[in-house]
Amino acid sequence: MSRRRYVVAYDIREPRRLRKVHSTMKAFGYALQYSVFVCDLDDMEKIRMREAVERVMHLREEQVAERAMEQLLGKVEALEEAAAGS
Repeated sequence: MSRRRYVVAYDIREPRRLRKVHSTMKAFGYALQYSVFVCDLDDMEKIRMREAVERVMHLREEQVAERAMEQLLGKVEALEEAAAGS
């Protein structure tokens, strides 16, 4: 299985759950900010990470999102090209 680099961000309202999710995420990657992590994961690790985080969260109120780094870089490049063309 190949590994991909993901940016994972979450929005947790309750401080205790926020700390617990942050602690959980440290097993999967490193923090850029308190609620933003970079993780190098294969498909199974990504599933395990999401399951671990969702066990702690209140899914009706809180969110977690992960995006592959190449998706984000493609969007940044498109924005830069659009800005240069203006």
